[in-house]
Amino acid sequence: MGAERRSRAGGYRSEMAQRRARASRSGVCPWRAVWRCGTAVALSCILAAGLVPVAGFAQGSETIAAARESLRANASGAAADGAGNAGDAANGYAAGGTGDAADAGGAAANSADGGLLVVGSQVEASGEGPAAAPGAQGSQSAQSSQGSQVGAGADSSAAGGLAGDAGDAAGTGSAADPAPDPDANDPGPAPDYDGTEAAYVYDDYYGEYLLATAKGITGDKADGDVGYVAGTATPAQVWLTLDEKTNELTVHHVDAGAVAFGVPATVDGRPITTVGGCGSSNLTSVTFPADSHVTYLSWGAFSGSQLQSIALPSSLEALGENVFSECEKLQTVEWPKNNDMLKTIPAETFAGCNMLDDSVVASIPASVETIDYRAFANCSPRIFVQGETPESFTEVNVPGTVKAIESSAFEGCEHVRSISIGDGVQTIGNRAFASMPLMAGAEVVLPASVRTMGQDAFDNTQVVSRPSGTEWKRNAVTLRVLNPDFELVEYEYGGTLEIDGKKYDNPFSVGQTIVAFARSSAGQPSWIKRAADAVAGREDEHNPGKPAYTFQWMEESSQVTGKVPAGAQVTLFQNGVATTAKVSADGSFTVEALSSTPATLQVSLEGCYD
Repeated sequence: MGAERRSRAGGYRSEMAQRRARASRSGVCPWRAVWRCGTAVALSCILAAGLVPVAGFAQGSETIAAARESLRANASGAAADGAGNAGDAANGYAAGGTGDAADAGGAAANSADGGLLVVGSQVEASGEGPAAAPGAQGSQSAQSSQGSQVGAGADSSAAGGLAGDAGDAAGTGSAADPAPDPDANDPGPAPDYDGTEAAYVYDDYYGEYLLATAKGITGDKADGDVGYVAGTATPAQVWLTLDEKTNELTVHHVDAGAVAFGVPATVDGRPITTVGGCGSSNLTSVTFPADSHVTYLSWGAFSGSQLQSIALPSSLEALGENVFSECEKLQTVEWPKNNDMLKTIPAETFAGCNMLDDSVVASIPASVETIDYRAFANCSPRIFVQGETPESFTEVNVPGTVKAIESSAFEGCEHVRSISIGDGVQTIGNRAFASMPLMAGAEVVLPASVRTMGQDAFDNTQVVSRPSGTEWKRNAVTLRVLNPDFELVEYEYGGTLEIDGKKYDNPFSVGQTIVAFARSSAGQPSWIKRAADAVAGREDEHNPGKPAYTFQWMEESSQVTGKVPAGAQVTLFQNGVATTAKVSADGSFTVEALSSTPATLQVSLEGCYD
């Protein structure tokens, strides 16, 4: 019952209180409230003066004087719940708005008509409610079996409990603040722990007991760290949680003052399997032992730290999101060796790492199949001064073992000048390689394995404001699509290409040149040819007179012919594919090639350089 009557503390109000509040807001004063407001004051005065025999109001009290003395000794009053009825009082009893008796605080005394009277507090109707729980002082009474109420109509707060503060029975009274609980901030005893290298310490910030140890940590506690003492060099610590079912430890966080962390294989014989919370701006080094048990780096594990390099343990199986995001000094990452468990580079893993080396992408383990959303986004210096700022992340070489490059995976890497996509990549998401202005005029080859590509995957448009007006710089790349069966993605609610009454994502950006097959492997018009027909005649709306797109078609029948010394071998390299030519006895040769596609011939003869 008490829980249902909390007002300020718990946010609950009785049904009666809600009705009174609604009536108050509408300007209507219920007859019960009017009756209570007048009667309660008169009743308090009569009782205080001792003018009426107690027997007329309640059984169980011998004299009004005794009741007064009881109230004075108790020095408490009832608190209104904000709707004119008594709420949780400081002495622990509260009147209910539905005829319920108070929660324990006054002695229950049945009147002749079956009601209860609370001296110095609210009088509630008892036609429907149960009797009050027995208490030490005071009593409650109902005026009649008809359920009418007698109430103080105010918050009672006088020291003697007899005089109430002026209140509004219709609902303008405020609830009294509860007495402070001396045990509220007591964390209780620390959990049992049988180790010697770590001990449970209560962390006020996180509000829980954590295992603390200085094992593997270099540095002193900083302001804000638990145990920090100004002017005293106190060793920094790492804070752990223990899974009692598996007996495994998780690095919860390290102190802000930690500058280096050699992640222990074990603490008190228990393996550390998960690491997180190491994003301290002072942390410059993290190392793992050869026998590390760490299988997971959790969300934001090193985000914002000052790491310059890191070698990930061979035991690692998965990464959380944002593990290295905003590590502005991170340059190199040594991926796990002899490990085929790592499948994904999650969302924003390296986002904002503006000193990252090209090798981090090129050396992605063969087990990784997905580069997720914004995994390498904005990997470029935020402030670049020509000749002064080291230029990093200038090439993106995605291994062919990766299957999916998700949306915005490399977006905003503004210093990239070269993109290589390995044969094996199947899908490229929206804006995966967008906002790379230095790619202007470069060619990107999409290998035959690429089946689909999202909207504006290679859009490098820059909008430049000048005194003469706004300039739209396209910085477009040339896309060479080697899959004759490349497909468009149907998009019912926003596609910008309409073909045969259906809408599709447009994978191409305004200003681009697209070199592709006009026919599919089945001899039908390819999807790219159908897209070209759909946009035929469109102009760049911001650069009048220029076509929106330029399409060039590769034909299978092109040939390269020539003559070389007898006995020589000829190999044609085109788009990363090597084709050996047939050389006749007189040295003449012919080899099939793609039209409109750069090609390299390699002539090899024993005893000579190629």
